[in-house]
Amino acid sequence: MSTVPRVCGALMLCVGASTAVADRPPQYFGVNGFDQVASEFGVEPDDGGEFNGDLWRLKLGYEFSKFLAAEVHYGFGDDASTGGEEFEVNLREAAAFGRFQLPYERLDVYFLAGVGRVGVSIPTLGRLTGEGPAAGLGVDFYGTENTAVTLEYVVYDVELEHDDFNGEADTTYDALTLGLTHHFEWPAFR
Repeated sequence: MSTVPRVCGALMLCVGASTAVADRPPQYFGVNGFDQVASEFGVEPDDGGEFNGDLWRLKLGYEFSKFLAAEVHYGFGDDASTGGEEFEVNLREAAAFGRFQLPYERLDVYFLAGVGRVGVSIPTLGRLTGEGPAAGLGVDFYGTENTAVTLEYVVYDVELEHDDFNGEADTTYDALTLGLTHHFEWPAFR
């Protein structure tokens, strides 16, 4: 047997078996962003479409254990386009998640499940808002003990409502973002 497969196998076992987590503070915040967020808003047959724009997302969380945490998200974006035509869009998102994670030494893989609210202003339709379930997947790559580069995918399954039409429109809004997450200590009281 060659040395290369043995070394590769040993490295995979070391990474996979290592569940030692650094003693980091339980509270954390993050900033994620990405250019060209893909979203589908199916409001009416003539007005639905795929929108691409910028997104920034802020999050704040607390780890109850190395496997379970809770976090809240707030995101905003604008400057969307559809079919090559650009127009001004005002996008807002907010969500509360339970976070289930598998911690490794320099890597956390996590799943998010919760509820979210999305609001979007489209020039031809006005303001649309809706709530619904939200879920996501992510990976934290820790460069230092308390700071990680985060790759995260979140999807909202909401029903948008508008005053000018009857009923609701099922909408899928999803975003793949890249950002930083930092664990911090609360200031001590004197």
